[in-house]
Amino acid sequence: IVMPKISSYSTTAPALTDKLIGTDANDNSATKNFTVGDVLGLSQGLVLDSFNTVAQPIADTSTPQQVIFGSAVSNDSVSLAADGSITFLKAGRYIIESRFNGGRITSGSGAIFNVFYASKLNGTQIGNTIEDSISVTSNVSGFFDTTMNTFVLSVDSNDVLTFEFKSAFGSAGLGVSSTSGFSDIPSSVIRINKV
Repeated sequence: IVMPKISSYSTTAPALTDKLIGTDANDNSATKNFTVGDVLGLSQGLVLDSFNTVAQPIADTSTPQQVIFGSAVSNDSVSLAADGSITFLKAGRYIIESRFNGGRITSGSGAIFNVFYASKLNGTQIGNTIEDSISVTSNVSGFFDTTMNTFVLSVDSNDVLTFEFKSAFGSAGLGVSSTSGFSDIPSSVIRINKV
């Protein structure tokens, strides 16, 4: 039987149950069918979801400090260190979602202040600095505003991603917000999806 060239077949929009033909490397290179849904299921999706439930006060108003995202954790795609450094173990494209709950940690006089955030890949800033302006009245503590940032990042194996924050206001930092009826808002959150 002689089959026509593949280019002579008509094309159509694929469905998840449509079949593709391929080689099974784990079965002596046998030719097998795979569904489109099975192939899509191989994409990794969420590879890191971590957050910090501890306040991160400004240690030095003149020096940026690294954001900590919770306990160290590792899988076959990324490794999160206790200091907040994220090492990519697999090269590729990732969607990075970060949230920072910045504001005033300790009480004092009324103030308007800024909290700044930056992302760094291998120690070099990527993207723009993010600024959050916060206004608090006298004797208010634990007042925070959540800043979110999402971006796509292409990395090589062993690239390291870090996040930093700073403020010239000594009572500032990343804090935890509590609300009755809901879980606490963490001081920082990191979610990474591999695409």
